[in-house]
Amino acid sequence: MFANVMIMRDARFFHFYFWTIFIGIVYEITNFYLPVWNWEYGNSYFEYGTMIFAGYSGISFLMAYVIHVFLKTHFHFVDYVLKK
Repeated sequence: MFANVMIMRDARFFHFYFWTIFIGIVYEITNFYLPVWNWEYGNSYFEYGTMIFAGYSGISFLMAYVIHVFLKTHFHFVDYVLKK
């Protein structure tokens, strides 16, 4: 996921968000057929959707912010949010 976040440095907010969701869906489909990790909750579609839409994107936004602040690598959408 770190590599995906670094690739998306010049992306706008929604492009970053939708790309993160796409990567999360690919991760989870791969995990469904080739199990690498196991989630400790029920297997309902609502929980998967919450994890993919909120979890993966939230972690990616947090990673982008931390990298932006501490490593001084600029992300387009973080620059836009912090300048206002």
